Amino acid sequence: MYRIALILGLLTAPAAAETYSPYECETIGIMLQNCMTPDNPGENTCSHVKNGGFARRVIALVEKHKWDDPKFDAVCAKLCNGSTDIFDEYFKYCPARRPKP
Repeated sequence: MYRIALILGLLTAPAAAETYSPYECETIGIMLQNCMTPDNPGENTCSHVKNGGFARRVIALVEKHKWDDPKFDAVCAKLCNGSTDIFDEYFKYCPARRPKP
């Protein structure tokens, strides 16, 4: 009986949160900052990659952690239109780290 309860407990326990290195958290912070700036003045479209050199960092992050890009695009859209706060979103990815000013 004890083994069954232990197995059920392990099956229902939440998965460990994804952990990111300081370099990856810096990349995420930059991506979120980029989301707050419209691509063109007067437009409401924002993207998390603004230049080609930074794109390599983003690609490495996406490949390593198997990111769902549309999910992050939704976060980016919320930041772009001001419906969420950058710090709230940042701490969802890197809860133990403070973003660089």
